[in-house]
Amino acid sequence: MSSERRWSAPEGIPLRELLEALHGANLDGAKSGVMAKALNSAVKSNEDWKQAQEVCLAALASPHAKIRCAAAECLGELAALRKRMDLSVVRQALVLACEDAAVADAARASLGHLDRDAS
Repeated sequence: MSSERRWSAPEGIPLRELLEALHGANLDGAKSGVMAKALNSAVKSNEDWKQAQEVCLAALASPHAKIRCAAAECLGELAALRKRMDLSVVRQALVLACEDAAVADAARASLGHLDRDAS
């Protein structure tokens, strides 16, 4: 049995389902809001920075702007809270996210956190 602690959102969404649902076409506005909150919770409560980072990077590709925005914000929080991440991968993803008008402000702010907190 693994001693690794797995995260699950307070909303009851296991990480595996969260990852699968991020790309699902069946997310309505309400559920995408729950997913955005789950991302935020993952970053703040998960001791596994790599796992939280992977969830946020996957969420940047969501078809839902609310989820993409939350993912960009959470990557900045991850930098501030953990001060450990795959900097080049996260930086590249946030630079690309800056091209998305729906998340550009959050992505730029997170790039600022990355520069300030994770370097």
